[in-house]
Amino acid sequence: MASITFNVYNGLPTTTLFKINLYSTALLAAFYYTLVYGLYPHAIRAKSMVGSLFGLIMLFILYTVADGYMEAALLRNCTDCMALIERNNPNYHKFLQQQLSNVVFKRFMSLGLPLGIIFMLGMPISIKVGLAALRNAYANAELIKEKAKLELDFLKAQFNPHFLFNSLNNIYGLILRGNIAQSASVIAHLSAFLRYTTYEANNEWMPVAEETKLIANYIELEKIRLNHTKVSMEVTIENPSVQLPSLLLMPLVENAFKHTEDVPGAFVHFVIHVSDKQLYFMEENTMGDSEENKYGGLGLQHLRKRLAFFYPNKHQYELDEQANSYRVTLICKL
Repeated sequence: MASITFNVYNGLPTTTLFKINLYSTALLAAFYYTLVYGLYPHAIRAKSMVGSLFGLIMLFILYTVADGYMEAALLRNCTDCMALIERNNPNYHKFLQQQLSNVVFKRFMSLGLPLGIIFMLGMPISIKVGLAALRNAYANAELIKEKAKLELDFLKAQFNPHFLFNSLNNIYGLILRGNIAQSASVIAHLSAFLRYTTYEANNEWMPVAEETKLIANYIELEKIRLNHTKVSMEVTIENPSVQLPSLLLMPLVENAFKHTEDVPGAFVHFVIHVSDKQLYFMEENTMGDSEENKYGGLGLQHLRKRLAFFYPNKHQYELDEQANSYRVTLICKL
């Protein structure tokens, strides 16, 4: 109705104008809610461009039919209204005298009514779709975050019992050999390690100083069972309060010991350098020839997922496998 021109209704009785505006608003509301809550969600689920376009055209046609029918019902039954329109706008009066099917067809094909709808509803529809996209993006981010947490919890559940069992066996061996002082030191390292992984690591982010202390405790516990392997670690931290995702580096540290055979000439070497803008981690270790010493597994898969989540397009993860050695380099922009 009003999308053709507002001037055609000049001089009409107030009651008639009120009814026209009321029905027009109701039609626009019906069009909006059908599009936003019916057609749009269905198009997203179906992922069919042809079907969505067909549905949109049908919605425009239905709107045009309903609009033409209501205008005809209001104006043709009002003798005074038709007389005013004939006097003020003869061409539009002639247009209204045609069959309703012709009126609807010409309005739709001229694109006057569809363009009017786009003009009136374009902004609210854009806002609605934009807000929906933001909500979906936020919901997806929360799902990814929750998935990462569940995977981390699962990794910790696998990691702690295995490590605890080996550590207790090592402590038992020290006690049998009468190494009381070393046994007490190992228990202190184990206690600190378990306290951190059980309580502190529940936080999503932790200070890098705490993370490196955890790695140092782990290394001290692993060194007990080694007879030939040389273990060394270089740590440089410019700002101890820099935050890292909790337990981020532990899969790399664990794998270094897991795949190093304790034979003469074996070594495990770590380098950690942290500035305000970058984390640099390098690990190199000797590696045996057996299939059991091939790198992989859940821990490293989970590490890659966490890196992609916490440092998207801001990290480099490089592997260099030689005949008897393995090197991992990780650089993250903080």
